[in-house]
Amino acid sequence: AVLSATLYNILMADFESELQSTVIQ
Repeated sequence: AVLSATLYNILMADFESELQSTVIQ
């Protein structure tokens, strides 16, 4: 369960940064 939560958080953080870099461009 902890591993899944950690992976989920990493994916969400990566998605957010991708989204922000897209908005900047």
